[in-house]
Amino acid sequence: MNKKHLKKLIYPLSYLNKLTKKDDKKILLYSNLGFRDNVKAIYDYLITNKYNEKYTIICSLDNYKNYTGYRIKNVSFVSNIEGIYHYLTSKYCFYCFGKYPIKPSKKQIVINLWHGMPLKKIGNMEPNNKYEDYNFFTYVLSTSPFFSPFMMEAFNCNHNQVLICGQPRNDDLFVDNDKNVKETYNLTDYKKIILWLPTVRFSTRIKLNNQLEKNKYELSFPIINDNRKMYDLNNKLMLHNMVLLIKPHPMQDLTDSDKRQYSNIKVLQQKDLDSERISLYKLLKVSDALITDYSSVYFDYLLLNRPIGFTINDIKDYEKSRGFIVDNPLQIMPGEKILNYDDYIRFIEQIINEDDKYVKERLKINDLCNTYKDGNNSKRILDFCGITLE
Repeated sequence: MNKKHLKKLIYPLSYLNKLTKKDDKKILLYSNLGFRDNVKAIYDYLITNKYNEKYTIICSLDNYKNYTGYRIKNVSFVSNIEGIYHYLTSKYCFYCFGKYPIKPSKKQIVINLWHGMPLKKIGNMEPNNKYEDYNFFTYVLSTSPFFSPFMMEAFNCNHNQVLICGQPRNDDLFVDNDKNVKETYNLTDYKKIILWLPTVRFSTRIKLNNQLEKNKYELSFPIINDNRKMYDLNNKLMLHNMVLLIKPHPMQDLTDSDKRQYSNIKVLQQKDLDSERISLYKLLKVSDALITDYSSVYFDYLLLNRPIGFTINDIKDYEKSRGFIVDNPLQIMPGEKILNYDDYIRFIEQIINEDDKYVKERLKINDLCNTYKDGNNSKRILDFCGITLE
């Protein structure tokens, strides 16, 4: 069944939702792209703090079968089809990947946590999605007043629907679990840990192409796009006892060469993190520097005030194919701009020498982008909704 037919089938449920009685002790968590990110962070907080003693928690997931062995009081993992019933009967609903295209009842609080503040255009800001209805929530998350107008435009909502709060996933940046994460991935003996998070450029799974130019390289990564460069980079890292962790976007199409492991370069896929029950943000916490491009993750990393390198070799192509929320994105990218392989190596050398020129600029952009700079976002959102242990 295609998306268009599914919408027609589910459309009447918005009317049914107005009539259905809501259970004020029932929380629904929804995702159609795996159990991770902000929804998983909310879940972890609920369980760690024993909210499930008071509330029934339903996790509606596309990969729910991965969790059927979990035995946790008042917690159920169900398919997204079965989850429709629970959406209609839950007072509280949270999502960040996908959604039920069902309008919330006035008796519900439905929070669109989304999955990162945008640098690239999203939702109704994209020309092909200009008239798509994305407003199926009571509130959408915005991490600061700077982002609020963009979230309103992207989701066609008014300012009363914008909830300014930090993202639940960022709570992991303030938790002391460094030793456990380093031991899990054998990182304890390295002098420096660099995390590389390239954003998605091509994905058959979600039918996404953020590239206009059809370049064919050995590797799917920007700048380091062939095995020769990868071997050379590995030797430089080995010389200085540094490690580079490459975490591709979960939706990025990968080749076998993309997944190849080296002595000082480790490629970690989402399934590797899931198997160890370690979030991406726990990896961010143990890293000494970040390399990324147009990913929203760098707005989160600003909370740590550590060096960031931006691979922007395809910025003009990306602007034409996807577009950015601001006319000059470089003005809000506080870090080294990496245009080629020499720039990449130069940034690595800066990390080695602890040559950091962007401390003040990062603090300035952090103030612009992150109103809250603590690890209390999950609790803050739950309290706002009226989900308490009292």
